[in-house]
Amino acid sequence: MKMLQAFREAAKSRNLCEKYSEMWDNCKSKKQLFDLATDSNGIPYICEAMVEGWGVTPDFISDNFKTFINGRYISQHNGYTSAMYVEKFFIEPLVANTTNLIVMACEGVIQIPENVVCNLFIVNSNVVVSGSGVCYVKTYGDNTIKYDETLRHHDS
Repeated sequence: MKMLQAFREAAKSRNLCEKYSEMWDNCKSKKQLFDLATDSNGIPYICEAMVEGWGVTPDFISDNFKTFINGRYISQHNGYTSAMYVEKFFIEPLVANTTNLIVMACEGVIQIPENVVCNLFIVNSNVVVSGSGVCYVKTYGDNTIKYDETLRHHDS
């Protein structure tokens, strides 16, 4: 967990806001840390820190938070949900069923079903995004993304 401590120190040195700093300090379990990282404010922070080289790595997340990634856990927040996939090759399409979907160092097809609106955060991945739903895509790092013609997507 040295990497997590180094990430905490780097966040402090980059003026992590006092509210989030206190919330981080109050986390007593991996689940609480994961929930904090996957809330709507934590997701961009984790993704940016990763690609800038001062955050945690996909390997670290895979090794230390394996019970919370790759379809094993959906983080419940106030009125929305989040899920994270890390270092995964999707044999079957990954079907988006959460408000926020984080995809880090993955390869394969992500399907956004009809009547689903999803915030999709893609980090260093090679994916095809398909379906008839709507997604708002935010990318970090080096990605290859192809969109199916039926998908309504908005890049930010």
